Amino acid sequence: MRHPVVVFAAMVIIASGVFSGVGENELQILKRHGIGLDKESLIAALKNPKEEVVWAAANHLAFLMEKTAIPALIRRLNSDKSAKNKVLIGGPLARLGEPLGFGALKAACSAKDQPRDRIHAARSLLSLERDDCLEDVVEMMDAPDVVTQEAAIGLLATFGRLYKKRFDNLFSMAEKGLASDEPRMRRSAGLSLSFFRDKRGIDPLIQAIAREKDAITKQSLESDLHNLRVDLKRETERR
Repeated sequence: MRHPVVVFAAMVIIASGVFSGVGENELQILKRHGIGLDKESLIAALKNPKEEVVWAAANHLAFLMEKTAIPALIRRLNSDKSAKNKVLIGGPLARLGEPLGFGALKAACSAKDQPRDRIHAARSLLSLERDDCLEDVVEMMDAPDVVTQEAAIGLLATFGRLYKKRFDNLFSMAEKGLASDEPRMRRSAGLSLSFFRDKRGIDPLIQAIAREKDAITKQSLESDLHNLRVDLKRETERR
């Protein structure tokens, strides 16, 4: 069992939804607030003062691919210029193919004083296979708080797998994380190198394991090295 993946999955969940901490998906939120699932009710809910209701309604409209709701979503986007609102509405608009949604998410990625919203915006764009926020994610690896650093490096592996032409830069960023002063950051970096499935990750992991003093982190890195070797062997056998 790849126990570190469980940790990684939890981190991704935190970074993937604005209200993921509530432990509810959009349908559960809408039901709890008595919001109907028809187009008219969902559009009306965009004016609700509670952000979680707006988020749930906007996302369900996008899930339904309700393009007729785009004007209402744009009005909501223009009503509040905060980074949070750009994430709330920009994501659903982008999923509906509206260029303003992509622009809103990119703007949220640049909100340096709102790291949580930056991560959410980057995750939303990444889910649409867009790398608009890649440079912002790399920048966030040097953020003063560990939570932002971890979330940023947790996104790097996915970026790397999607965008091969920028792989070397992402690989270097993950390798750099192995030298972090924070054990959790080193564990996230090791996991990213494992996910990259590149043989160049073997030596950095071996060196990191040799100098690691934290028992939990050492075990995690050893697991990453083992998983990387297993994955590389499987890929070789498939050729």
